[in-house]
Amino acid sequence: MLDILDAPQPTNIGARTPRRASVSLVGNAPRQQPEMELQDTGRLLQRRTQTWGLGKVTVDDMQCDGETDMSIDAVGPTLVFMMDEVGGKLEFHGMDRGDPEAAEPGRGPVTFLPKGFFASGSAATIRLFRRVVIELDAGELSRISDAGGPSSRRELALPHHMVSDERIENLCRLIAEESCDPGTNSGQYGEGLILALMVGLTRWRRKPLKQLSRGGLAPWQLRRSQGFMIEHIADSISLQALAELTGVSLAHFSRAFKSSTGQSPYQWLIAARIDKAKQLLLDKTLPIAEISIALGFCDQAHLTRTFLKAVGTTPLAWQRSHLT
Repeated sequence: MLDILDAPQPTNIGARTPRRASVSLVGNAPRQQPEMELQDTGRLLQRRTQTWGLGKVTVDDMQCDGETDMSIDAVGPTLVFMMDEVGGKLEFHGMDRGDPEAAEPGRGPVTFLPKGFFASGSAATIRLFRRVVIELDAGELSRISDAGGPSSRRELALPHHMVSDERIENLCRLIAEESCDPGTNSGQYGEGLILALMVGLTRWRRKPLKQLSRGGLAPWQLRRSQGFMIEHIADSISLQALAELTGVSLAHFSRAFKSSTGQSPYQWLIAARIDKAKQLLLDKTLPIAEISIALGFCDQAHLTRTFLKAVGTTPLAWQRSHLT
């Protein structure tokens, strides 16, 4: 049985809207100090920057009222990593500059833009997020991609929107961590991380869009199943009920749901619970015990164990760090 909880609200993907949040990257060669202009209806909580020989890193912690847009115009090869998103998900899409397939977004947190490409994104309900922008040295990236052969050169000549890649994501987290809290020999360590990131980017291989979607739920089936779960937030519901709702067998629904979302229904449910818990924790008047029951956990201890496993800290510690 699945306890149905709130899920992240769908985001609006589209062109830039005036007077909403937007960010543009403008600057000179990556080894210099590119200027980054930021306009945002949200509040910049903190910005940390680090410049190493192979790139510049900017880490922004942002707070929003729930609706935000962002745009990036890459002057040089630029990677954007979205993390710690609370209340929604900011999704990127690109402008077609010769490869329509390149403009199709995925579902992951990594977006890569070669020099001269533009991307914009938006979210309807987001409250908090951390944005890591890594401006890479074009000469070194070109040298590494040349060594990787024609396929590597082609991949890095095209944008990748919202990619899921565990190795790249882990490197981005380490780069963000070192940028926020530099340790001993930070220059050498940071340089090594950026170099590893560049090599990792050359190993990307584009999959045909049809291959990506093969075996997944139809868009209407995914909307219906997730919408039903959101609508019946306090109910218990079986996988069989979801399968019947979408007109497929239980086994097919489980496989197709994972193919469409990258998660099993149970994993999606846990992620939705944690995201909703973060939203509620931003209201310091709500006791954590009440939040636990409201989200279908047995008690506060159950929420704490699940939250700790997913986030790496307890609900109380997370709340204190985000309300200060």
